[in-house]
Amino acid sequence: MDQYDHALLYADMQINRFLNELERLENYEHLKIVVAADHGEHFGKAWHYHGTDVSEEQIRIPLIVKSHDLPAEEASELVSLIDLFPTILHWFGIECPANIDAIPLQMMPKKRSLISEAVLISVDKPLAIDRIAAFDGVHKLVIDRASFGKSLTYQLDTDDSSNLYGIIRSDLLDDVIEQYIEETSGVIRYDE
Repeated sequence: MDQYDHALLYADMQINRFLNELERLENYEHLKIVVAADHGEHFGKAWHYHGTDVSEEQIRIPLIVKSHDLPAEEASELVSLIDLFPTILHWFGIECPANIDAIPLQMMPKKRSLISEAVLISVDKPLAIDRIAAFDGVHKLVIDRASFGKSLTYQLDTDDSSNLYGIIRSDLLDDVIEQYIEETSGVIRYDE
């Protein structure tokens, strides 16, 4: 883990150097800066996963935006990297195409559901991982299409990873995943 911590420190120092140079520009106040990651990391005792799952460690990533039209705050709303496209269009006064399922950060609603998907294909197993997760800010519903399983857990600030599927209602998240699957592949591959 030391190598990873050192890599983070080095990246942080380089980003800081870059931002310090930008601050010297005359128009710094009007610059729009975005810092994000594509996925997180998941470390275990003898293994390390890198963008292969829908676990909190891999999907909860930084999204830092500096713009004079957004307040300086830590937002608790669910946001996604797909929201960057309409955010940037909004900055330049360009309307986002209607078929884009994303929201500019400037117009972020307080309640929202999001989807994340992880697919891993390996030499040993043609479809090793095929998971879709829906989030509502409190719960995460995961459909494992490779094993036809479902699990519902608390998403935020809890160590409780018990499968709550069938114990508490998850109709909204079930509907969100079902709609996503129908729109992206036309086939629902898990058992009801």
